[in-house]
Amino acid sequence: MVQGLRNATAQQPNIKQAIAEVDTAKKGVTAQDIEAAWGEFIKTGEINPIFDDPAIINTAYDIKRYTPELMQAFSQVAKLMPQVISGKQKPAVLIDALNLVYRKNIDKVIGQKDESGKTIVKAQLAHIDLLADIDPNMAGDQPGIVLAIEVFYEDGSSGGVRPITKNRSTAKDDNPMVIPLQSAMGDLSGQLALAQKLMHSDHYQSLFPQQAQPQQTQSTQQPQPVAATGA
Repeated sequence: MVQGLRNATAQQPNIKQAIAEVDTAKKGVTAQDIEAAWGEFIKTGEINPIFDDPAIINTAYDIKRYTPELMQAFSQVAKLMPQVISGKQKPAVLIDALNLVYRKNIDKVIGQKDESGKTIVKAQLAHIDLLADIDPNMAGDQPGIVLAIEVFYEDGSSGGVRPITKNRSTAKDDNPMVIPLQSAMGDLSGQLALAQKLMHSDHYQSLFPQQAQPQQTQSTQQPQPVAATGA
C-alpha cells in the first residue's frame, strides 16, 4: 500500500520527522543542526546563521522560503491532492500550487541553452502526469509522477513543453525524471508539516511583516490523509 498524504498540518507536527521526510540534500549541514535552528526560531524568533548558508537558502529547510504565498500553495496541495489521487480531480488542478512548491527545481533550467541555441530565461510548470505503474518488474502497481515545464527564451518566445529531467538539464541524454508517488507524497508531507509548524509560531509574522498572512481555514488545519492503491 502506498502511503498517502498524512495529516501533516496537525497542531504539533514533529520537526525531526518532517525534516527526515523532505527530499532535499543536506549538503554540509546535519539534520540535527536544521532541527535545532527551526526550534530556536519557533520558540524565540531568533534567526540562526544556518539560514544564510547557501546549502539551506531557498530549500525546504529555509524558514524564509515559507512566504504567505507559499503557505497558500501548501493549503491548496493539502486540499486538492486527496481529490487527485482518488480520481475526483485532474492533476492539472495542482499546477499553480506545485509551480510554487517546486520553484527551485523548475528554475534549474534557467540560464541553459537548449538544442535551439537559445538561452532559457523563464520556466513554468505546465503539465502533471500520474503514471499507474513505473516499475513493472515489481509486484503490484508502483505509481509515479512526471512533471513537465514550459520554457521561454530572451525574446519572449516559448520553447515548448518538456519533462523535467533527472539532472534538470537540456542535454539530449538526460532522461525524464519519474518520481515514485510514495517519495513525492513523503516529501510534500514533510514540507507541509514544516509549513504548519511555522504558521503556528508566534514569530512567523516577523519574517514577512509587510505581507498579508495566510488564513488558517479548516482546510489548512485538518486536511484528510490520502490513500492510493499499490504494492
